[in-house]
Amino acid sequence: MNTTKDNKFHIMDMDGTILDSMHVWINIDDTYLISKGVVPPDNIARIVEKKTMMECCVYFQELGVKMTPEEIYEDIMSKIFDEYRLHIQIKDNMKKRIKDIIGRGEKICLFTSSERRCAVAAFERLGIIDCFDSIYTCAELGMKKTTPDAFLHICKENGFLPEDTYVYEDALYAVKSAKAAGCHVIAVAEPSSANDWEEIKSLADEIIL
Repeated sequence: MNTTKDNKFHIMDMDGTILDSMHVWINIDDTYLISKGVVPPDNIARIVEKKTMMECCVYFQELGVKMTPEEIYEDIMSKIFDEYRLHIQIKDNMKKRIKDIIGRGEKICLFTSSERRCAVAAFERLGIIDCFDSIYTCAELGMKKTTPDAFLHICKENGFLPEDTYVYEDALYAVKSAKAAGCHVIAVAEPSSANDWEEIKSLADEIIL
């Protein structure tokens, strides 16, 4: 274990934290379901918030989309991927934070609920791919951010104690899980999480506006 006081580890979320990408996801559930002739539930955003992409696709099939979950997945991702490859930008405050961490010689990994290919495409275009020692996705780990387990697993795999780990998140459920893991939580302000911001601030050890 790395127990040196000044030796810190950073686990960063991608969407809404590093990247200004939540606008791509906010209405995708509604617009996709409507395009397939399915009326989305009023609370669709809350329903899918904690689901993995494939779990969402299974749910969409249950709602009436006449495709397999795998077909739904590829159909949605074909629309989403080009946004990462061509358009989505890094948040100004996070670009400086990442550069400062690298300047101190500290280790950063990415932990995202999105696909690896989206992260790689965006980070390569933005020139930050080499800042990250590793990329973890919920799908590849077989773990979600709804419990502390994934954060504890990543800490252990990289040889760091939770108390020496800084987790950057914008979503309330992930903030709760990282705190429960014993990590130092840095909440990043994100308009799509505005309704949860007061609770997020009360839980976080630090905030980035």
